[in-house]
Amino acid sequence: MKKIFSIGFILSLTLVMLVGCMNASEIRKLEEEIENYEYKLEDYEDELEDWQDIYDDALSTYNRYSYSSDYAIQKELEKTKDMMDKAKREIVGIQRNIDLTETFLEQAKESLERLKKDN
Repeated sequence: MKKIFSIGFILSLTLVMLVGCMNASEIRKLEEEIENYEYKLEDYEDELEDWQDIYDDALSTYNRYSYSSDYAIQKELEKTKDMMDKAKREIVGIQRNIDLTETFLEQAKESLERLKKDN
């Protein structure tokens, strides 16, 4: 009877240790994931700022010369308008990536919090 009790106790202790190790491993994995999401957000925000500057510069130029009737200026304004459209598409795409990354970051933080709470 003592052997069965001892074996059961050792198995229970081993199981608890294994679950603890798996949780610790999962916690490290989630912490790394969170760090990666934060780096991605920084990169996206820098890229968004760059494209917003391009858009703002193009819009300023477009507004400054849009009343000109000179053919050469009108041709350049068409190119400027194309650049504004491209910049706007990039801005929308980057903003979408930021929103998705923020959602994934929140989910990872919630998972990490639950794991730490369970430990």
